[in-house]
Amino acid sequence: MARFRVIIGAALAAIAFANSAEALFLEKEIKKGNRSYSEEKYEDALKNYDEALSLKPEDAVLQYNRASALYRVNKFKEAEEGFLNALALCADKIEEESAYNVGNSKYRLGANSETENAASAMEYYKQAAQFYKRAIELNARDTDAKYNYEFLRKKIEELEKKMNEEKKEKQDQEKKSEEKKDQQQKDEEKKNEEGKDEQKKPDENEKKKDEENKPGEEKKDEEKKLGGEKEKEEKEKQAKQEEEKKKAEGKKKDEQKEDSSQEKSEEASQEESEDSLGARGKDETPEGEMTKEEAQILLMGQEEEEARMRAEKRKARSQNRPAVLKDW
Repeated sequence: MARFRVIIGAALAAIAFANSAEALFLEKEIKKGNRSYSEEKYEDALKNYDEALSLKPEDAVLQYNRASALYRVNKFKEAEEGFLNALALCADKIEEESAYNVGNSKYRLGANSETENAASAMEYYKQAAQFYKRAIELNARDTDAKYNYEFLRKKIEELEKKMNEEKKEKQDQEKKSEEKKDQQQKDEEKKNEEGKDEQKKPDENEKKKDEENKPGEEKKDEEKKLGGEKEKEEKEKQAKQEEEKKKAEGKKKDEQKEDSSQEKSEEASQEESEDSLGARGKDETPEGEMTKEEAQILLMGQEEEEARMRAEKRKARSQNRPAVLKDW
């Protein structure tokens, strides 16, 4: 609730300039300004008050009246400064009114900035409440000041709540934005990885295709090389087997030759014995010598003994003989 009235006491201040041209001019401008203000011609009133203040700038009432006209034309910042000037001049008569209207000016400034800058509006509201409180201290019966003070106190509580909600909402939005950004980044990284995999697959397919379409000559050379190595290994294996086979056959032949030689020697010895016995059989058996029958029995025994010994020798040799490799 705003209230403004022109304080007529400013005109009385012109008496100090009585009987002078300046005094007459000052009185004239103050009256014209007050009349224009009452007729709601606030721009004209401002011109008159400015002319009067050029002669008497330290006049608190003139400062107050000019600030009231500024408020009426919605120049709240200039009005605030004018009321503060009037308050600073410590005019007891207008101190309470000046404090009250500083509160009004600050409230208007806050209301105008609330939509765009809630924090700035909050600061103006708190300052306005302090000036309403000062007006109440100067005049406890000032119901307008009390009403405005309570109104602003609730307004500040509501605005604080609204600001906290907006702050929380902003933080939630920022958090969601960050999460969305992180998710987009992850999606982008995943997409890039998939792109790399897709790019890698054609490369692998090309490589595989190249291998499949490898020139026939190169493949034949590889196969030939592998076949040559395998053939070489087979030949070496066969040569080794042939060599072992030859060694075994040579050893076998040596053994057979040795057995044959021994058998011939035994047969020759037997023939000599038989010849000897035969020669003796023609003659009469001397006294004390064996008969032909006894000699044959003895010879047969010797032959059996020698055959047994030969068999044992062959058996001993066969035990020490290496196994013959079978090549099939």
